[in-house]
Amino acid sequence: MFNKRPPLPKYRSTWDVNVVISLFQNNRGHSDTLSLKQLSYKLAMLLALSSAAHSSDIFLLDLRFRSFSQEGVTFQLASPSKTRRSGPPRSIFIKRLITEPILCPVSTLESYMYERATLSFRPQGSGMANPLFLSFNRHHKPVASSTISRWITATMKEAGIDTDAFQAHSTRAAASSRARSTGVPVEDILKCAGWSRRSTFERFYYKPISEPHLDIVPSGSQDS
Repeated sequence: MFNKRPPLPKYRSTWDVNVVISLFQNNRGHSDTLSLKQLSYKLAMLLALSSAAHSSDIFLLDLRFRSFSQEGVTFQLASPSKTRRSGPPRSIFIKRLITEPILCPVSTLESYMYERATLSFRPQGSGMANPLFLSFNRHHKPVASSTISRWITATMKEAGIDTDAFQAHSTRAAASSRARSTGVPVEDILKCAGWSRRSTFERFYYKPISEPHLDIVPSGSQDS
């Protein structure tokens, strides 16, 4: 059965990351001017694009296990990720973009954590679980992985991406394909996304980038 129907890439192409960047540059401005809902959506998307991580990995980010540096911030995942079957939990590094403060995921994270957004909602005792993402609704409880996926998908839709064709998981292909097209070494992309083999990236995630506003169709939707 595996030989007759082997796993196939879900998409023939991917969307252009620049449409989301334009959304943040033109409509979302600096993080300190955003509502908590807007800031939550923006941070979820920037983390997804800068780390090429699953929503389920972003869900695991816990402020107890983060370490800031001049270069960025590193999170040790609180538990094994969705795709990891053995070994210690992986870490996720988010690079600081000093020249692009509006698009900087670390600056956005700091605004979300400290300035005014979620600090007063967080547990005060040391050692207590402190998940990064909290609901922007009343009571501000930790959100589920599916909620983070919805936030990312909503941002994609606002940017004009066809969310009937692409869901939150497509950020991995979009981000890694854009990075490769701008000359980022494959080894750096594999390390960032947590892929152990180059073939995984090239077979399932490295896709041609469609021009904005063109129809983009998942593979198999018209060929079956």
